[in-house]
Amino acid sequence: MRLACLLVVCAACGGGSSNNTTSTGGTTSTGGGDMFVMHNLDQLNMYRAQNNAPALVLSSALNQFATTGSQQLAAGGQAHAHFKAASNDGSLWSSGFCSGAGENQAPNWPVNGDENGTIDAILQSMMDEGPGGGHHDNIMNPALRRLGVGILVRDGRLWFTNDFSAPCP
Repeated sequence: MRLACLLVVCAACGGGSSNNTTSTGGTTSTGGGDMFVMHNLDQLNMYRAQNNAPALVLSSALNQFATTGSQQLAAGGQAHAHFKAASNDGSLWSSGFCSGAGENQAPNWPVNGDENGTIDAILQSMMDEGPGGGHHDNIMNPALRRLGVGILVRDGRLWFTNDFSAPCP
């Protein structure tokens, strides 16, 4: 499976069909009540706790931003296109991000009836990169404490975006 991450701390690292859609983290649901979003948050915070990093807190503004990123990715867009465009035109900082920002994406993963299992596999592959791996570093960065989640499931495939931000003043 392909994974993509992007970190902007003022640096970068390195399609499906359209029926039966569930969109979470900002379009159909705005984060907190969605079971896949909460599972994702719980898994990330488990990894962070194992490494003495502070817990992440969901942000509805970042959930909306991440959901748009997943929608664009599912529509055949390039990884991080939404994030990069917002960074380039400055709108990133009015979209819920504060001072530091990072993004992890995973496009077009098979679900096989187990969305939480797919989320677990994606996050495990990101953590397996270890320190120096962009996904791992975004997940473990203690300065990034806010999270936006965009999870899109279509026809048995999952598109995934986690957007990380530093706390806002």
